[in-house]
Order: sequence, then C-alpha cells, then structure tokens
Amino acid sequence: MSVWARGKGGDDNDVDPAMSCGRRKLVVVTISEVSKAKVEVALKEIRILKTCGPHPFLLSRDSLFVMDQKVCALSELVHGGTLRQLVSREGSLTVDATRFYATEIVDALSCLHARSMAHNALSLDDLQITGNGHLMLINFEATTEESQPAFLDTTRRGGIACATRTVKESNAILDDWWRVGVAVHEMLFGQEPCRELNDSAEFEMRPMHALPMPENAAPCEDSAAWSFVCNLLIPKRAWRLGSRRRGGLRGIREHDFFLSLSWTDVHAMRLTPPWVPSPANETTAC
Repeated sequence: MSVWARGKGGDDNDVDPAMSCGRRKLVVVTISEVSKAKVEVALKEIRILKTCGPHPFLLSRDSLFVMDQKVCALSELVHGGTLRQLVSREGSLTVDATRFYATEIVDALSCLHARSMAHNALSLDDLQITGNGHLMLINFEATTEESQPAFLDTTRRGGIACATRTVKESNAILDDWWRVGVAVHEMLFGQEPCRELNDSAEFEMRPMHALPMPENAAPCEDSAAWSFVCNLLIPKRAWRLGSRRRGGLRGIREHDFFLSLSWTDVHAMRLTPPWVPSPANETTAC
C-alpha cells in the first residue's frame, strides 16, 4: 500500500487495484484524532449508500473498520477535483456542459428520493469529477430519511363525504431541487442567483418566474436552460419544478432543457463528458 495523499485528520492511501475491485481510497485516521460523532457519520454514509445500492453517480464507500488503533474507511477513488473547481477555473460552463452535469445530478438525487431520502446539502463542492469525466455525489452527512406521513383528506362526492388518504410531500426533497437550480445557475453564470435576496423576505414575495438575470454576466441565450433554472428556483415549494403538482421527477426529466435526451443513456454513462481529467490530475485528487 503506497501513500496517496496526506491531509488533516490522517492519511489517504491508494489501495493496489490487485487488492480490491478497481481503484479504492483508504482513509486512515488514528483513534485519538477521531470522535465518536465522526465514526457515526461514516457509518451513516455507509448505511445510506448500501441502501441505495451500486449507482453510477453516488460515491461507493465499502466499509469502515478498526485496525491497530486506527479507524479506516475504504471508498472509491475520485481524482478529478470538484465541479466547483472546474467552474471557478472556467468562469462558467457552456449550456451543453451544464446540461450534461445537470442530468447526472438529477439521476443521483432521484435514487435518494426514490428511497425517501433528501441529500440536504447539495452544492458544487459535493460533486466530484471522476477519472472518466462523470460526476460522483459525495458528502451524505446531512442526508435525512424523510417520512411522508399520510393524512385524511375529507371531500364530498355526489353529496357523500369521502375520506381519502393523501401523502404529504417532503419539503427537504423539494429543497434538494432548489439546490439543483442554484447549482445549474452557478454553472451557467459562475455565481449564485440573487445573492442579496436569497434568504430575505423580499425574495420569498417575488412572483413566479421573476428571477432576475445576473447583471454582471453574459445573458443566457438558451431559453430552455433559463426556464429550467427559474422553475427550480420558485420560492413556493408546491409550484416548484419537481413538486407533485408539477409532475414530480417526470416533470424535471421532460423539461425542454433535456429535450431529446435519453435518461437510460444518462444512467448508463453513455453521454460524452465535456471534460475528462488528465492522468496528471490523479495526484491532485480531492
């Protein structure tokens, strides 16, 4: 086993491929440096990822074990840097590149949401670029399992009162789609949307589709891309793209931004990445 990188909290070691299935990263931390809470977080991530099963755009973290007074976590090696680093380096991304990354983000989140989980912390920092140019969603520390309680909805049909059981939508899952809108905006313009209004009451009062285009950035000439961002960044969750009223996940996948795109090809990683890290980048992995 050779030392791959050293950083805060311990050593990262690149496991010999002959010793595992593909390239894996071994994070080693001495017990004196790790808290019980950190171990619990690592165990939580392993449980979440095992629940989701193998997925092309979710980090593979295989195991957590103790060896010689050290806590060891074995996970997949991702060495292309973060999506934020790519956007910072380029300033902004083309519409086609943004669409490529957006499809893989949507596919990864849909896996979590199908199991009633919300990531809760999606940002460009949580999206790593793999050696083949595809994305890998990481950091499941804030991920929650969303219970969707049923409640009785009493209505009258033909003069008869009928009680039907309705499932309440998860705000956390809808907020994941909001964060996708923020991420797509950052890719297109190199900056967050409405920085000065993002957390203010004034922003909450804005009507639908009234998101202002950044003043100090080139306008987005692709109407479908801008429509996708605006519909994800609707303050009222019930009207936001991705909500049940807007068709849920199907509404997102069928948006014009993804027109003529095969989601089967997305999941099978058949689309050509806009950028593939060079072998030299392997030593600067995150």
